[in-house]
Amino acid sequence: MLSSYTPGFSLVGNLLETARKTKACCLDKYTKQEIDLSKSLFDEYIMYIWMHLGDTRFMNRGYHQAASVVEETFKTIGEN
Repeated sequence: MLSSYTPGFSLVGNLLETARKTKACCLDKYTKQEIDLSKSLFDEYIMYIWMHLGDTRFMNRGYHQAASVVEETFKTIGEN
């Protein structure tokens, strides 16, 4: 569990919140460095949110679906 500020978590949080609201993830406004940082912290951030909300709230509040959208976007970036 995180006990202090983790650089990059706000980037991942913004991506996830946008995906929750719009059901899409657009990385156009982010630099390559920001995308790489977000990709490297993504799993840790998802676990952090899941541990705080619990499984039911994580699913009901749309985090699972949003995480899938962001993860798929990261995969397509990695293929290019």
